[in-house]
Amino acid sequence: MSFSELLDKYINFIINVNDINVISYVTNFVFEDMENLPFVIKEEMNIYQETIDKLEKEYKKLVDEGEDTKSLVDKIRNDRFTNPFVLRKLESTFYISASKNLQEIRGGLIGFQRTHFIQEFLVYYTLLEAYLRDILRIILEIKPDILISKDDKNQVITVSEVVENRDRILDWIIEKRVYSWKSFLGYINYLTKKAGYKFQITKDVKQLLEEIEQIRHCIVHNGGRVSKDFIQVSRLTDIKEGDPLPLGKELTKQVYNFTRQLAFMVYIQTATKFFNKDFVKAKVDNYYIKLISEKLLLI
Repeated sequence: MSFSELLDKYINFIINVNDINVISYVTNFVFEDMENLPFVIKEEMNIYQETIDKLEKEYKKLVDEGEDTKSLVDKIRNDRFTNPFVLRKLESTFYISASKNLQEIRGGLIGFQRTHFIQEFLVYYTLLEAYLRDILRIILEIKPDILISKDDKNQVITVSEVVENRDRILDWIIEKRVYSWKSFLGYINYLTKKAGYKFQITKDVKQLLEEIEQIRHCIVHNGGRVSKDFIQVSRLTDIKEGDPLPLGKELTKQVYNFTRQLAFMVYIQTATKFFNKDFVKAKVDNYYIKLISEKLLLI
């Protein structure tokens, strides 16, 4: 494993999160106020909305009267003139009405900004998760004795697993370790304990870490709604269970900044500990890596 591979992992991560950040800026600029949409797009959206409102009322009437909705649903799905936007929005309505816990028929335009904030958050989370796993692979390949732990007695490896993976047994063990941590805080604790990394985990940082994990859980497992666990770790006080998850510019900006800061701290310490890079000397002599400017080096 070479230093250039470590550097590539870091650079690719930065490029990816920056691309998402730029897209977020543009998306928010477009959808901040629907009135700012170009006339052609706005007019088309209004037509779609009129269709959605009409069909939702018809569907809700059938539901309230206990009538069969299958014929209406089939008509909408089979109509070749039904726009995908209208179809997907109505499909959400149909599914919600079929749930005992989500009886509300949600009309109105799709929440473009809210949906984008959810997508932006999940991409940041996924990119950071993948990056940290890549770095952990690099660390464990260079220094596999980190794998040795007093908890090994609780790790069961069967003979069949050894036989099936005999040609790459170390790689297989590394992969098991890489996917063993379940949170960013768990990853940080592992590197601190096993590799001597140093992170400044203040009370606020710990709370943000816990909040990020619970936000992801709410999006992926709770339909984007506030859960009891999220309320327990959230800094917000005016939320209740079942509310739409309060994602917005401020929170996604914090997540973006956090992912970059954690990625950089892990990168710097990995380069220093395992590749003998002297960042102080690099700053003075300007010999480090020309792809990384002094400004980026000091983030």
